Amino acid sequence: MLTELIEETLTPKLRGGYYTPPAIAKFLADWVIQRPTDTVLEPSCGDGELAVAAATKLLELGATSRAVGQQLRATELFESEARVARQWLAQGYFLPFIKID
Repeated sequence: MLTELIEETLTPKLRGGYYTPPAIAKFLADWVIQRPTDTVLEPSCGDGELAVAAATKLLELGATSRAVGQQLRATELFESEARVARQWLAQGYFLPFIKID
């Protein structure tokens, strides 16, 4: 499969992978998410930094972990990156509720 070949042979920067620093991810989540019922789509989650910041912000505003799972959708083309995102989300106890496609 083409995505597997690209994933195995190219470095993240060469294949267009740019990672959001934690401080920027938090800033964006704080800026965009205003209510515990807001929904979030992270269309290219990479290592999951923005998804974790969004989930954390929703919880801070009073959303339950289960609700966050319904409100946050993250996608990632490369399975190796999706695995990293899943690990980050598992550490925050969000993983059982959030689907990473």
